[in-house]
Amino acid sequence: MIKNIKDSLSAKLCLITAFLLLFMGLAVYGLLAWSMPRTYANELNGALERRTQALISQLARSTPEESAGPFERFLQNDDIVRLELSDESGSPVPLPSRRPENTREESTTDDYGLVMEAVAETADGDTAPLLSASYPFSFAGDDTRYILTVYGTAAQLAQLRQTFVQIFPILLLACVLTSLAVSWLYSFLITRPLLSLCRIARQMSEMELSWPLKGGRTDELGILEQSLHTMSERLSATLCELQSANERLAEDIRSERAREQARSDFFSAASHELKMPVTIIRGQLEGMLLRIGVYKDRD
Repeated sequence: MIKNIKDSLSAKLCLITAFLLLFMGLAVYGLLAWSMPRTYANELNGALERRTQALISQLARSTPEESAGPFERFLQNDDIVRLELSDESGSPVPLPSRRPENTREESTTDDYGLVMEAVAETADGDTAPLLSASYPFSFAGDDTRYILTVYGTAAQLAQLRQTFVQIFPILLLACVLTSLAVSWLYSFLITRPLLSLCRIARQMSEMELSWPLKGGRTDELGILEQSLHTMSERLSATLCELQSANERLAEDIRSERAREQARSDFFSAASHELKMPVTIIRGQLEGMLLRIGVYKDRD
């Protein structure tokens, strides 16, 4: 299987694209999982800051006896967990209240009369993170500086993080399927013209120079296909001319061989015709020289 993948451009391109898309999807998910809780925590801090500043403004215009109402209305907010009031030395100061102690089921009162709520919990029973901030202020007509510490719940932040954890398997499966589908489509669209060019190059290597030009593409691959088609046409014309020249050369060679054969036949015949009288004359001259037979009286 690994060899098939190495030998296939489509498979390699599909796998590389799938890995890149999956990595990008997981990177985006990780960035969102990291940034959204921080951004939401900043929003919660900002909301707590605005509410507390509004409370501080009301307390600055109220006497300690008149501040029970703003404190109680502030505590009615669902995202407020606890309030702590202290003086500049850090000693706890009882919060003003118009209600009897322990009237709220979820609230308790300590020795100093501080109003406290139970620690906020999420729907699954997990302890939610808390937001806290301290604000100095003074009551109207009182120069004493107090420090108000506000604790707000961030249950939505815990739910947001839990949601990211819960959707991770579904998101991972969706990323894998989407990456495979998109990478297959991408590799198919990219490698299809390349496979066509590979087939054309193989045909040209086998001297099959006649193939139809599909055309329709104006990009670099289309220009390459047009160039290969033009080159095959010119190569085909050149081969035709070369074949014609070879045929003419073969015909000239045959003609030259025929002339050579005729020349050889002529010299053979001429040589044969000349040898007979020369042989007769030679025999007569030898008889005269040797005084044989009728040539004894040669003088």
